[in-house]
Amino acid sequence: MPPKLSKVASKHNGVKGVEALENRHEKIKRELRDNLSDAIGRLTESESAIVELKKIITQKDEEIAELKLTLMNKRDIENQLKNAQKALESSQRSSEFVSNQVVNLHRQNNNLKDKINLLNNNILLAERNKEESIRDAVLARNSENMHRKKALDMNNQLNCLKLQSPSGGTKLKKYGDIRKTDAKISRVKRCLEFLKKDVGEDDFDAFITDFCHYIAKDPSFSYKNCLSDMDSFLAVVKFKFSDTVLKDLKAFLTEKLGYDIFSSRNKINNLRTLHSTVDDYEITTKETMKKVGSRDVNVKSAVIKAKDVSALISRRLERLSESNQLRFKSKDDPVVIAFGGDKGGSQTKLFIMFGNIDQPNNPHSLLLVGMYEGSDDYKSLQENVGSVFDLVNEISTLTCEEKGHEITRPVDVVALGDCKYLSSILGHAGQSCSTPCFSCNLAWSCRAPHATLLADFDFSIPANEYEPADLKPPLLNVPASSVGPPMLHVMLGVVQNYVLNPLVALCNVLDYGYDLPDDLKDQKKMLRSLEQEEADYKARVGVLESSVRSIDSLVEVVKKTKNSGRRNIDISSSCCESEHCLMPHCQNTEFRRSDSFVCDSCDKSIHYVCCFVIDSTVDTVSTCLDCRFSFETFDDRFEALTEIRDKICEQLESDEDVLKDVKIEKENLQSLFSDTKETRKRLESALDSIGCGHRTWYQQNTGNQARKLLRPSNIEIVLAIFPADCSPKLPLIEKIMHDLSWIMSFCNNSEKSDAEIDELQDVLWNLEANMKTAFPSATVSPKLHLLFVHLVPYVRVHRSLGHLTEQGMEHMHAIVNTLNVRFSTVTNPESKAILIVKHLANLNFLFDTNQSWFQSE
Repeated sequence: MPPKLSKVASKHNGVKGVEALENRHEKIKRELRDNLSDAIGRLTESESAIVELKKIITQKDEEIAELKLTLMNKRDIENQLKNAQKALESSQRSSEFVSNQVVNLHRQNNNLKDKINLLNNNILLAERNKEESIRDAVLARNSENMHRKKALDMNNQLNCLKLQSPSGGTKLKKYGDIRKTDAKISRVKRCLEFLKKDVGEDDFDAFITDFCHYIAKDPSFSYKNCLSDMDSFLAVVKFKFSDTVLKDLKAFLTEKLGYDIFSSRNKINNLRTLHSTVDDYEITTKETMKKVGSRDVNVKSAVIKAKDVSALISRRLERLSESNQLRFKSKDDPVVIAFGGDKGGSQTKLFIMFGNIDQPNNPHSLLLVGMYEGSDDYKSLQENVGSVFDLVNEISTLTCEEKGHEITRPVDVVALGDCKYLSSILGHAGQSCSTPCFSCNLAWSCRAPHATLLADFDFSIPANEYEPADLKPPLLNVPASSVGPPMLHVMLGVVQNYVLNPLVALCNVLDYGYDLPDDLKDQKKMLRSLEQEEADYKARVGVLESSVRSIDSLVEVVKKTKNSGRRNIDISSSCCESEHCLMPHCQNTEFRRSDSFVCDSCDKSIHYVCCFVIDSTVDTVSTCLDCRFSFETFDDRFEALTEIRDKICEQLESDEDVLKDVKIEKENLQSLFSDTKETRKRLESALDSIGCGHRTWYQQNTGNQARKLLRPSNIEIVLAIFPADCSPKLPLIEKIMHDLSWIMSFCNNSEKSDAEIDELQDVLWNLEANMKTAFPSATVSPKLHLLFVHLVPYVRVHRSLGHLTEQGMEHMHAIVNTLNVRFSTVTNPESKAILIVKHLANLNFLFDTNQSWFQSE
């Protein structure tokens, strides 16, 4: 195509392309305008929808506000309903208690009426008898001779009976009593014969049964053949009848007696639920890791927490007031409650104890407010029962009815428990820190090797109270003066460490026959040292015996090398650069894989076995035999090996002799603790004779055993088994025992005067002096510090040591453990906890209603 035409065509095509692009752009613009108009339309519709939605949301908000208000009103109504139900239950319990008293008074009134009628009848009978007495006198004269003979015969029979009686006839009834009994039986028989004639012989047995039941149901008669609902409930709780046992017992009584003496099980369960207060507790379950054998197992356990501690205490106080057990001198006297806790077994329990009653340490008076599976350290208490501590901290006053009057009293809270629990609730770090006492910030060490000794400690040093910054935030807000020293644990610890342990140690010294430390801890430490020494010598002897066997094998290798005449100049991959390599003859021995080392002197690579080193770990070798010794011949090397064997054999023989002596000494000392020797046998017999038998090695003491041991008469019995001059400590131990005896007698329930407290201070000073003289190297424990420093100030504030103690909680552990065994078939932890709470609450009810037949378990 010519150039001019091609240009025209290109231009024409370009114009068409531009037009096509413009048309395409116009089309795209139109589409965009249409899309934009549609989007604007949809946006307008969305805005209108949003406005409608806002209106709907506003309406919903108003409806939600109305619903919240309705829910609040509903909660208020429910709370009012619960309060009304509680008031109704309380009034029902009170009315039931009053109705029981009314029934008892009605019975007593009827009994008095019966007695009055009986006296009137007796008076009429006496008047009649007076008229007949003259006639009887006349007849008596005529029959006097006849009756005289009968009387003589009866006297002879009575004397024969007295001779046959084991007690010499002192328990025989008088002849007049026999006549009265015979007269009653005769009257009963006459009445039965009369009734049999009137009723008929066929229906007589059924009539007698109905007659007895009618008399038993009539309140005008004292005779009863069945228990009331309340008495049935009390008997079931006291004697721990399960539902199965009660069911079987009711069936047995019905079969054998013809009637059931108990009320219905439904009524008994209703009373159990009514007095159980289960609704006042929050019972939940938690999962914890527990070690079972060698495995960690995830275990579920229950956590029990009181919902309203104040309400529980007020209810108990009202019941105690109704049974006349509260002791207040005036309306202004405070309510004294002790908040105690302790870990028993695997469970930690929290209790409220009442200080205004005669028996505050009775375990059945303790009010459970918390229980969980775990330790009683600060973290566990806070995580599991922290809300219970908060509720107790909020109690400042208590309002309850006393003798029909509503009285509000202030509240004094006392903290009770062992040292670990008290340290935990006060935010203290515990007895292993630099200030072991939870009541003061005095610093001393209780642990070796820097332990503070008793002879060096001054108990008169004043110590300040802790500053808030020194402790964690306390769980229980009480002043230091309201933290009770754990006297039970303190006394048991002091008796064990400064009375029983020294006596056992003295027995060991007398029975051993060799030099032995006079302290039981040092004796046990000596035993552990001998055991470790025996283990060390056993290991040494084992190594030496192995070395002798290896050297004997090496001697055979050296002999083969000597006889063969082979030298290490032979080309062999197993030979080293030693003058006389032994490896070619070690192929079938234990040395065939001997390691090598480089000699620091000649830089040769040498086998350990070629340097007569059997084990490279026994002796670190840095130079070879050729550099260390100048051996001229191979026989010199063999002679050196023989000398090495002789030295090892000599060392082996010496170590075997020492091992034998150590083993004998260890067995002799070990027998003092595992077997009962002569002196200790007499000591244990003396302890058994006073009712204080226990296993001295396991250190199992109870409060009753310690009290029996420290009676003056028993102190003489125990110390009499020792020779008078066997130890200079024995007279001091006797003085310590008498001082501790006085202190335990001081720890009773009575209120102490200033003179008695001053006497306590004197006894403590005397006890301190005797202990420092007898045990100067003993470690000062926190319990000793509490005894000598904080005991007297506490008594001066609270005027008593034994009124509120931790002893009741120790007994409560046994009760709860018994319940755990009793309900062990219940697999659900929450259900098991409910049963335990019910039973403990029922025991509280028995105690509060002051049942005279109800005694401590």
